[in-house]
Amino acid sequence: MADDPMYHDGMRQLQDARETRALADRLEQVTVRTAFTGEDRGFIERCAMFFIATADAQIS
Repeated sequence: MADDPMYHDGMRQLQDARETRALADRLEQVTVRTAFTGEDRGFIERCAMFFIATADAQIS
């Protein structure tokens, strides 16, 4: 994932203008992963309803 940045240059410009780059970087650090963790599983098991989304770099 390090070779495929989450934010493109336009997003980074907006983050810098709004001083939210550090927040965006933290969100990426704690929410982006390639597999569920044990903590994720526990959270999902406690939920009455759960939604999941996925995305890739290719725009159709």
